[in-house]
Amino acid sequence: VADLGLQDQVVTVDRAAPATLNRFLFFGGRQRALPVKPVHLLTRFARPLWGAPYTVLRDLLAPRNGPPADPAAGDDRESVGSLVSQRLGSALDDNVVSAVINGIYVAGTRVLSSRAAATPLWRSERSTGSVLLGLHLPLEGRPSGPEGGEEGPWQLQRSAGAQALWARLEAASMYSFRGGMQTLTDQLAERLVNSSNVTLIRGRAWLRRDPAGGLPRLGVAGGTHFRDILGDPATVLRVDLLRHAMDTMRRALGVSREPVLAAAHVQRQCISAYPVGYVGMLEEVD
Repeated sequence: VADLGLQDQVVTVDRAAPATLNRFLFFGGRQRALPVKPVHLLTRFARPLWGAPYTVLRDLLAPRNGPPADPAAGDDRESVGSLVSQRLGSALDDNVVSAVINGIYVAGTRVLSSRAAATPLWRSERSTGSVLLGLHLPLEGRPSGPEGGEEGPWQLQRSAGAQALWARLEAASMYSFRGGMQTLTDQLAERLVNSSNVTLIRGRAWLRRDPAGGLPRLGVAGGTHFRDILGDPATVLRVDLLRHAMDTMRRALGVSREPVLAAAHVQRQCISAYPVGYVGMLEEVD
């Protein structure tokens, strides 16, 4: 962003903004507000986190899942689901973490590497023997990643410039650009056009205009439970995909009107995932 000269185009949402504090998880047939304060674990979010006190004790008393964080050891043998279940209980993995992970990676927690896809949890557990204690340590008290305690090249570059931009981003819950995310791609395209070793192809089918004509759009992804609900992706009918999508929006969001335009596609493994062993595979790349 700084290299492209877009610092002044960045807009952020503060961590204390209502849009940040009011987030929901669909559980038990209705939307439930995610906890903002510790007391919410026992009030408005009690059912998804049933047994939270036991969960805390389990994490504090259970032995460390693996050896202390050591970049040279190539410790990338534990999935997100295994880490969360062993430290905090399977209920938290099934009811909360799986929903968050599916929303990002469209992959199950038992497939994704904890070191690659849930790095803060992995670092915390490996450095202190507890997910909760590790997360509360000052940032400098935890390993910084594959480079251990040493600063990597990107960190040195970050500290050398654009400090004001980084400070804004670290204080924000989300960010975008004044003209939307297309501001970034437009600036990248302009930069690439002027590069002698890049050929930019324009006007192909994937650059078509929005067929919805600017109307609000909603999407439903099948995720890891696709086969359980709809069967084999190779034989499922389009009408069944659309029916399931409409049923989901009706139950979760209360949207009952028929869409102006509807499309259904089966895209298998269409989002890059980080399976167990991913970090080791990267280290093998020359």
